[in-house]
Amino acid sequence: MRTPAVVCLPILAAIVGAIGPASIASAQPKPAQPAQPAPTTPSPKPPPPAAQKPAPSGGAPAGQSPDQQVIQLFDKGAAHFQKAQWPEAEAAFQAAWDLKKSYDIAGNLGEVELKLGQTSEAATHLSYSLRHFPATGKEAHRQKLQQLFDQARKEIVTLQIRVNVDGAQVLVNGRLAGTSPIAEPIFTAPGEVLLEANLAGHEPAKKTLQSAKGWSDEVELVLKPKPETPPPTAPREPPPPRASAGFFEKKSVPLIFAGAGLTTGLVITGAILTVAANAKSSDAAAQFAALERRGLPCSDPATKLLCAEQRDTLRSQSALANGALAVFVVGGAAAAATTAYILWPSSAASSGHASLRPLITASPVGGGAGIAGTF
Repeated sequence: MRTPAVVCLPILAAIVGAIGPASIASAQPKPAQPAQPAPTTPSPKPPPPAAQKPAPSGGAPAGQSPDQQVIQLFDKGAAHFQKAQWPEAEAAFQAAWDLKKSYDIAGNLGEVELKLGQTSEAATHLSYSLRHFPATGKEAHRQKLQQLFDQARKEIVTLQIRVNVDGAQVLVNGRLAGTSPIAEPIFTAPGEVLLEANLAGHEPAKKTLQSAKGWSDEVELVLKPKPETPPPTAPREPPPPRASAGFFEKKSVPLIFAGAGLTTGLVITGAILTVAANAKSSDAAAQFAALERRGLPCSDPATKLLCAEQRDTLRSQSALANGALAVFVVGGAAAAATTAYILWPSSAASSGHASLRPLITASPVGGGAGIAGTF
């Protein structure tokens, strides 16, 4: 008695009559071959644990076309499925999925992953299979996929992630989930979920969620442009040292001439006052000699006028002599200040740390001069 051929899933029975691509038709005919729809872009799928993904033994011979390799891997997965060898079946279906994305491979892979407890991965592949299920497919098979998908979703978290900028890498718990915009839902294990979005020129966007089984939510990650940093400014070079200035560039020439002129004028004035004081002294001496010749006291009416004139002459002589002394002192102070200004170092004067000024005092009874400064 001949044993009839067996298929791994109800899905495969529907696929048998759907074989149509020329590449698959050229392969060796089999009673129950899976259909090979055109490749489509899958939703992101985190790889299952390595311990549950043994590499399939007896791979397709070299020289086979990709479609022939997919058929062989699919058949191998179906054989393991019939024997309830779930890790081996998952490895074969995963290898076929890596070569070609189609709804039938995704459906069978998702069911095997669900049996292995890989609920997030199962939901990802079952969701893909439902989204790409052909309009001509049997409703019973679509309902079977929906039941498996609903069973997986009860154990996991479903997230619809939106990012305000396209082209950003989206990570879920540190694993790449896709690049924005992501239209398909993202499935992950319940508990603490860390969401990240990264894009060059933007500050990373992060959110941490506390989730439970069967939880579903929409999450938005907002990326903000990084502030533009101004280019570094080159350090300012110190100004070149000034060339040594000449004498008249360092000193105030008008001030020097004013000091010299003041000194000269005071000396001349002092000399004139000295000459006048000496003349008055001679007059007083002559008057005194005249009084002595008369031999009369000043109280005598004949000499009283002459004595008064002598006293006036002596007072005038004293005033002139004191004035001459004061003028000479002031002139000497002016000369000293001018000389000090000329000889004082220019660096100290220009730095503002040293100053010099003359101090001159004069009164009817005397005078004085000095130099005051800060050093």
